[in-house]
Amino acid sequence: MIRRRPEAVEIGVTRTAWARETRRPLAGISRRVSASETPLRIVLHMPFGADALAKLATGRGCDVVRPGVAAGVAREAENADALWISPAVYDAKLVETAERHPRVRWIQLASMGYDAVEDAGAPRGVVVSNAGNADAPMVAEHALALALALFRQIPAALEHQHAKQWTRKANLTAMRSLYRSTVGIYGFGHIGREIAARFAACGATIVAIAPDAKVGGDVAKAFPATKLHEALRPCDVVVLAAPLTAETKGAFNAAAFAAMKRDAIVVNIARGPIIDEPALVAALEAGTLGGAALDVTEPEPPAANDPIWTTKNVLLTAHVAAFSHGTLDDRLAEVIAQNVDAFVAGDEIPTAVPLSNLKRARRAS
Repeated sequence: MIRRRPEAVEIGVTRTAWARETRRPLAGISRRVSASETPLRIVLHMPFGADALAKLATGRGCDVVRPGVAAGVAREAENADALWISPAVYDAKLVETAERHPRVRWIQLASMGYDAVEDAGAPRGVVVSNAGNADAPMVAEHALALALALFRQIPAALEHQHAKQWTRKANLTAMRSLYRSTVGIYGFGHIGREIAARFAACGATIVAIAPDAKVGGDVAKAFPATKLHEALRPCDVVVLAAPLTAETKGAFNAAAFAAMKRDAIVVNIARGPIIDEPALVAALEAGTLGGAALDVTEPEPPAANDPIWTTKNVLLTAHVAAFSHGTLDDRLAEVIAQNVDAFVAGDEIPTAVPLSNLKRARRAS
């Protein structure tokens, strides 16, 4: 049975601008607690993989509580050491609840994205971790599929099929290849690197756009985010793979679209608010942008009268890029297994999310 260490344990919180790989302890954030000889108690409320995660936790001697509804997470938090939850449950109310119950020291999210933490802040002294690279391969595959669908005119082919039309004349003149194309990737963490590998395998030249982007491996050119418009100019495809932060929100606006090629396409598998949607629709309707494939929108779902539904050369999927039957559950369990082992040992949790000083300061004031 895994028990918490009998001595005092200090768990640090880490941060970085975008990349999840850089870990520097945040001064004044860690909390020292006295450990006891009781099993860890975990409140588990996940949108997928819950059975596998419950088995993982109990196999390590942890007590697991599985509230049937989201509201039950807050009720069970009083006697919990950790909360393993969907990001949909993470809000300001949950932060306040965790701060009222000092036994809570770790919150594990089911997603790679942590914009809910950016919005609501983090409880003082509590480590918040994300899903690491669990869904990176699936999201990268989805990004490639979306780009290929537009390049190879798959939506048009489906329209012809439904109309029982065997025609290729229009498709032939519009079809394009990723071979010898230039693909820009905005955000170059776990997902960005997986995307680069897949597009490079198709013969594309990869341009990485991120604060710490560097040439090497699959990356032929690298630009800091401050030179976004310069980086966009040669790109035939631009894939958004950055987290939603104050810096990335609205980064793809009218000026960004104006910097792109007239036939370039945008693929968004990150977060909807990174794109200024009215500016995107305007560029597509004006013919100054070639197309857009969106797995995420703002809001989700779009309103019934949102022009994004009917704008020409737009392909939508319903925020499903991360999903893969069985595979995602297994990969998420692997990530959380490493995290729970680190938590029990009093070590730094490998996928602790970066947190802004501003948001922490508000919560600590």
